[in-house]
Amino acid sequence: MKSIINLSILFIAMTTTIQAQINLQEETAVKSILSTLQEGWNTKSGQTFASVFADIHVYVVINGMYFPSWQREINANVHQGIFNALYKNVDVEIKLDKIKPLGKDLLLVHAFGGKYEHGKTAPENPDAVISMIVEKQGPDWKIISFHNCNIEVSFDPAEANRSPVTLSVMYRNWYN
Repeated sequence: MKSIINLSILFIAMTTTIQAQINLQEETAVKSILSTLQEGWNTKSGQTFASVFADIHVYVVINGMYFPSWQREINANVHQGIFNALYKNVDVEIKLDKIKPLGKDLLLVHAFGGKYEHGKTAPENPDAVISMIVEKQGPDWKIISFHNCNIEVSFDPAEANRSPVTLSVMYRNWYN
């Protein structure tokens, strides 16, 4: 138990140090990207959703489908199709987890997502983790690589001891 607590403290300290290296403009830009993704999804606008992607970008779908050179317009059209059908009544909540600089004008972003039925409240726990690389292109930041995947852990309190790090620590920024 003591080692889990020590690991949790180390994890929090490392995350806090990484966050301190990000300037306010970068953090604001990333939060704006996440807000636009969420707005596009929840208003069922493929154009809005795709507007924060670079003209050509990498996209890995939640089921593992890999598109190494996707065009923004194709992204918009595909998302519009799923918004009109499969996800017609599904909204998302997206929350920033962390940002890590990878170099000049290049950031690694992790976020959590949770799907829920339109008109209901946002989920108690996240069900997806999103990894993105965003690049400053002129005055704007654009997603050049996007990967989201299902979180495959149980949030059942009886199962919580199966994780080496408590879920409230691992996904702590979801609960803030």
